[in-house]
Amino acid sequence: MAAPGRAIVLAAGLGRRINGAEPGRPKCMLEVGGKPILEHIVAHLAGFGYQDITINTHHLPEVVETHFGSGAAFGVSLRYEFEPELLGTAGTVRRLAAGAGQPVLIWYGDNLSRVDLDAMMAVHRSRESQFTVAAHVREDCRDSGTVELDDGLVTSFREKDPAVRGPQLVNAGIYLADPAAIALLPDFTPCDFGIDVLPHFARWPAVRMAGYELSAAEGLWWSDRPIDLQRTRKTFTPGIPDGNRTRAIT
Repeated sequence: MAAPGRAIVLAAGLGRRINGAEPGRPKCMLEVGGKPILEHIVAHLAGFGYQDITINTHHLPEVVETHFGSGAAFGVSLRYEFEPELLGTAGTVRRLAAGAGQPVLIWYGDNLSRVDLDAMMAVHRSRESQFTVAAHVREDCRDSGTVELDDGLVTSFREKDPAVRGPQLVNAGIYLADPAAIALLPDFTPCDFGIDVLPHFARWPAVRMAGYELSAAEGLWWSDRPIDLQRTRKTFTPGIPDGNRTRAIT
């Protein structure tokens, strides 16, 4: 399956909850398994044929650009978009993906996953979705946006709702967006997917939004707090699900 033409990795966050874990490194450049989180993401994208990748930056952008350069050493072509003032996740995508002619992959730069991007694209297309959200079950959902599905389509999205507790399907921060959905993103900034976009897309007849449920083999690893980073460092191994096993990224 052909990959979409572009991927956007959102790596401009300040990482306030984990601030100070490793001074001098932005959150996306914290190391897991001897490599920065962002390097694992770039390798995963390259493994599925994504060549055109844009990374937005804000805090310590020189650390990211010095490590990756043009991207040639990692088998991709990288572009950087420095944001002097944060535009928010959706504000960044609206700016960078305007005029796209095919689905754009969006990935939050502090999350790791072995998501099968071909399978996610297949769901996006089979559901005739304009915007597809990867989701996974989290035992304690209070710090996440919760996703409700009906026959594979998102019917409700609630961002960090204190009334929702226990195990829930939550937003994994990996999306596929068609040009039609990108054109509907609000034009104010900062504009955030979880707060300003997805709750409205879920109940807006003009947008068909699908959910892609990550399997246990695909998983999601986040590093919001030091305890999360510790768990990620202990349990994450890169790879691509292939049937009942995980194959290495080459």
